[in-house]
Amino acid sequence: MFDVVTSADSVRINPVGRSRVAAPPLAMGIVRLADLLAAHHDAVQRLAEIPGLGVDSAQQIIAEVGATAATFPSPKHLASWIGACPGNEESAA
Repeated sequence: MFDVVTSADSVRINPVGRSRVAAPPLAMGIVRLADLLAAHHDAVQRLAEIPGLGVDSAQQIIAEVGATAATFPSPKHLASWIGACPGNEESAA
């Protein structure tokens, strides 16, 4: 994850030990995204514990379906939406 340091006129982002200065509008968007993700830190950490998933994957899942997946009426609907349901694609051979 990025270390974000804000000041009155710029934001420094330190992804791998190098300081970079971003343009203020872009930087403020990055700070806003960091704030939104911070609100779901626990959910990200729980998802990242699943073998094969990392923090980046967990953040992407939460961005797509939300922290609670409340838009889906059941786990089966969520599995179908992500394409994890087995299909009925058998040949007659």
